[in-house]
Amino acid sequence: MTENVIYKKKTNSGLLQVVDTMYGDDAVCFLKINDSIQSAMYLDTSKKYDLVFPYMQRFSYAFHVNPMIQKTFLIGGGGFAYPKYYVHAYENAEITVSEIDTDMISAAFRYFALRDLAPSETSRVHILNQDGFLVLKESKVHYDLIINDAFVGKKEKGRDEMCTEIVHNALGENGIYIVNVSTAMRGPFAKRGNAFRKALQKYFKHTVLLAAEEERSPYEKQNVLMISSDMELL
Repeated sequence: MTENVIYKKKTNSGLLQVVDTMYGDDAVCFLKINDSIQSAMYLDTSKKYDLVFPYMQRFSYAFHVNPMIQKTFLIGGGGFAYPKYYVHAYENAEITVSEIDTDMISAAFRYFALRDLAPSETSRVHILNQDGFLVLKESKVHYDLIINDAFVGKKEKGRDEMCTEIVHNALGENGIYIVNVSTAMRGPFAKRGNAFRKALQKYFKHTVLLAAEEERSPYEKQNVLMISSDMELL
């Protein structure tokens, strides 16, 4: 697969690269850290709000459970693919995005069309250059939805009991927590995912798992959404 590196920089997170390439039949722009894909955007401007990756498309599950979501907190902005989609799709909702890497935020504005949002959309994206869990620990705001999509390269952040407790305390009544976990659904590669699921079940009354690509084997490591709430989930 031919890749055209249009930008690269050594950052605190690793080697950041912005790469134009093909993804299936589509031209896309990837944001990478140490060759691990962190975010993506279609280069076709008619698809600028579309989500490239299936796991992000599955975040909409929360709105099927609770169509009245107004305040969302996203841990891990990357190329800001989901925040752009969010403010376009949900016109009355706002999203706060914590991205600890300043260079990621700069790349999102320069290469991933974050600066191209309409004023009505920009006003509903609140960007924090801080650790999301520290923000939530001190926050007096209670969110309807919190999403943890934080990775540094391939290393997941915040998939532990301490961070789960912080999130639970930062959610409003019937709030929903979605975590993108790289795990298998069953078998030997599900061990770490199962351990994190137990942490979720300790603090939340209900937890469900949603595979991003259901056609893949449940024994194969993949993006799995772990979704938790104190209200019953569909």
